[in-house]
Amino acid sequence: MIENSETPDRRGRRKADDLLSVSGVVEDGLIQLGTGDDGHTASLFPNTPALEVIDRWAAQNPVPKLETVRITLTLPVINAAKAVSFLVAGEGKAEALKEVLEGDADPHDYPSKLVQPAGELNWMVDEEASKNLEHSLQACFSPRSGKSD
Repeated sequence: MIENSETPDRRGRRKADDLLSVSGVVEDGLIQLGTGDDGHTASLFPNTPALEVIDRWAAQNPVPKLETVRITLTLPVINAAKAVSFLVAGEGKAEALKEVLEGDADPHDYPSKLVQPAGELNWMVDEEASKNLEHSLQACFSPRSGKSD
C-alpha cells in the first residue's frame, strides 16, 4: 500500500523491493515498451537522472517537461530481459523513431536507444511511425528459421 505521505523515492524503493521478491522474472521474461515522440521509453525521459541509475531496479525520475516525478524501471532491469518488444504507432513518433533506429544523436537525448537487451529486441511499428525510415521494417523475422522473410 502506498501512503500519500510517501515520497517518490520511497515509492520507488518499495516498487524495487516488490520486483526483487519475484526471482528471475526479468531474466526469463518479456518487457513490452513503447517510445514517445521525444524518444523516451518507460518513464526514462531525455536527459533525466534515472538514465544513470545502475544500482536499483526502479527509480524516481523527475520529468520537468511534465512537471512531475515518475517511478520507472531502470535500464539494467530492462536490458536484463530475455526479450524486449517496442510497439510504436502514429505519425507523431516518426522523427523520434528514425533517430532511435538510424540516427547518431546522443542516446541520452533519445533514451529508447539505450535499450539493448541481452536477449531479443523486437520492433512492431505501424506505417505512419515508420514513414521516415531509410530502411524498411517490412521484413518479417522467423525465429525458427533464423532468416528474414
